[in-house]
Amino acid sequence: MKVLVILLVIGILLFVVLIVWGAGKNSQKPVPPKNAANSFNQDRNNGKHSNLDAFNSVLGPFGPKLKASSLLPATATFDLAAKSSYVITIQPDDKHKFRQAKFMVEPAQPVLCAQVVYQAIANKDVEDNLKNQDSNAIENKKPVNEFTLTILEAGGTLTVGRNLAFPGLNTGPCKVELK
Repeated sequence: MKVLVILLVIGILLFVVLIVWGAGKNSQKPVPPKNAANSFNQDRNNGKHSNLDAFNSVLGPFGPKLKASSLLPATATFDLAAKSSYVITIQPDDKHKFRQAKFMVEPAQPVLCAQVVYQAIANKDVEDNLKNQDSNAIENKKPVNEFTLTILEAGGTLTVGRNLAFPGLNTGPCKVELK
């Protein structure tokens, strides 16, 4: 019985210490949300949040995906040998705040023959890096011919075309597929 009382007292003391410590950390000057997000992104790019990236790779595939039926015209494959560019409208989806659009480019090369650009419909509550996304700006693609863009609930415009940043890739077969 005495051991139980001692453990209970130790537990209560530990609880009080954690509450006081947490209150002290919480009383620090708050950081504006946009600055906090930018700071978080910089830390993540420097490898400080690798655990969160690991969770993203594990849980990401279970999130809502962009389906070809949400595109106007509804197509999942873009053959850039037949047509040099496509401009597609992405319909809004009130059920999902974010949707993941995973693309695969063939042939698989370190420098992709295609460029995919997403422009969201204007929404002042969203960060600029989500409003305008470019496949050329994505670093460390694994595998090199696959990348994912985050599509907002309001929809937007998707432009799929030859990669103009690398003019030597503007000939030959090039296909982009929405997975």
